[in-house]
Amino acid sequence: MRSRIIIILLATLSSLFARELISDPHFKRGLEVLDPQSGRSQGSIGWNNESPLWECGQWNSRSSLIDLVPAAIADSLYEWANEDKAVRMGPGAGEYDLYLGVNSDSEYGGVYRQNGQPWPHLLVQQRLSPPGTAGPGCPSLSEVEALNFQVQARLDSARIIKKSGYDPDIHALQFLIYFTVQNLNRSSAGFGKIIWLGVPVYDDRYPMPAKYVAHDDGTSTLIYTLAYTDAAEKSVQDGEWVSFQ
Repeated sequence: MRSRIIIILLATLSSLFARELISDPHFKRGLEVLDPQSGRSQGSIGWNNESPLWECGQWNSRSSLIDLVPAAIADSLYEWANEDKAVRMGPGAGEYDLYLGVNSDSEYGGVYRQNGQPWPHLLVQQRLSPPGTAGPGCPSLSEVEALNFQVQARLDSARIIKKSGYDPDIHALQFLIYFTVQNLNRSSAGFGKIIWLGVPVYDDRYPMPAKYVAHDDGTSTLIYTLAYTDAAEKSVQDGEWVSFQ
């Protein structure tokens, strides 16, 4: 069982011609909060009246961020937190842009999750706009020579609770970055199909996780996760800032 894990990140994705594909990369417009069960929007959290471009998923959590009153914990830095989780962001966050924390001891009520049971996710996501639509306009892969990706992350704290019943196969804590790559060619037999392309940032079982390729039963798609060393040279488990690129 995990207690609290916090990852701090800054992300940039751009094409060969330096077009920024990720909108609001510093989370200055807040987050659209999704219901823990249905995934429908519950409203937004932030510090201004701008419409968020990022969604915040909190799947299978016992509580919702939308019910929390933000607390100012530093100059221009706000926190939405309860016993289950914490999110920090602000117009002048300083060292980091986004802070995510999950307390699984609270989420699971002090008992280990059993195989087959759902598990809490705390994540942020956005859709990269297809070619020809509003927004940055993500080009077709056939038009792109390279995609430059960089994210800086630091593990602030983690406490792993290992007692009778602990099983690392189902009680592991991970922080991952995924892109879904989709076939949007309507004349193609594979129209609509996607694959998952991932970058591993943290796994409490391995300082530098190996490459992972598998079939995802939930979405019937391929998951391809790079080896940690394909993107970074040192482990976030050391507690220092690590650049993934």
